Amino acid sequence: MPPSGSAGRWAAAGVAGLAAAVAAVVWLAGGGTPTLRSLVESPETGIRRALASPVPPGATRAVGGSDASVRLDRVRFADLVVTAEGARAGVVAVADADGVVAWRGQDVTLSYVGRERLQLVRCPGEGWCVDGEPVPRLNSLLSTLVRRAEAFAEADAERYRPLVADDYGGAAGGKPELLRRLATDLGASPRARLRLIGWQVRIERETAQVGEDFEIGIGAGSARRLRARFDLREDRGRWRFTGGL
Repeated sequence: MPPSGSAGRWAAAGVAGLAAAVAAVVWLAGGGTPTLRSLVESPETGIRRALASPVPPGATRAVGGSDASVRLDRVRFADLVVTAEGARAGVVAVADADGVVAWRGQDVTLSYVGRERLQLVRCPGEGWCVDGEPVPRLNSLLSTLVRRAEAFAEADAERYRPLVADDYGGAAGGKPELLRRLATDLGASPRARLRLIGWQVRIERETAQVGEDFEIGIGAGSARRLRARFDLREDRGRWRFTGGL
């Protein structure tokens, strides 16, 4: 005997809900648009799906506080920790990226692995989009690296001062001795010529290690290819050298 009254209505609603769920699954499997998919998935699932897709290559962004720019050719995110609230979300993730930094006519190759803190918002299409820099901690660190290169190129030891941590430990005498040595070295004649070749960056929690490949020449002499390793620490969103200079 078919159900009647309220029991019949509940049964009908259950059948309709099941049919809708099945239709959604079939529709998604058949290539439905991301917009409809975003309506039937949880915010965390949508965020994980959006960040699982490689970031489209070729986007060029300014490096903050400098005349340089960075082009990311590959970015992937892994090990996501998602905190969603309404139409916004915060994500901590490990980024793996390659690209090129353009600075004063030089193309500096870039490779990066590091822990990033991203902000995402609801958007059409994928459902969630990164709000702002896709790798904000890397961009901030690149600003410090570029400003240091500018200080070297301009032979201005004083421009190193805000880039170096007060507890710098890479030289006997700490930061004061480092600045004194830089003033002597950069004031020598003929001036040294620097050509950057590549940066390999790894960011942990509040620290970073950077490998720098470069060529340096003095006067009319031929340039020598060398490699340096820098240690940096993040302090309120700004990176400062703690060793390696």
